[in-house]
Amino acid sequence: MTRTVQLACAWSGLVALVVVLAGFTLAGVLPVPPRADYSAAQTVAFYADNLAGARAGFMLASFGLGLVAPLVGVIAVQMLRMEARTPVLAFTQTVLGAVTVAGVEW
Repeated sequence: MTRTVQLACAWSGLVALVVVLAGFTLAGVLPVPPRADYSAAQTVAFYADNLAGARAGFMLASFGLGLVAPLVGVIAVQMLRMEARTPVLAFTQTVLGAVTVAGVEW
């Protein structure tokens, strides 16, 4: 893996953060999320009042969370280099990163 590819994968983490925050802002949950003491009807009304924005925002946030996968991959590659013969932590990083990304995306 070239240095350029590794840098691009590393920067994808920052891009993911920006895209997720933009998505949550568009969805209306940032800077102030719905209150914890809202009833079910009030929570439904919170999202129904901005249905298109909520859908677009959560879709954008979901796309942004997918950008975490290259970051997980490049971290695992660097851990493989460091661990040499028994890369248990690198494999753990890879599996848990994949489970996290897959769990968020589905």
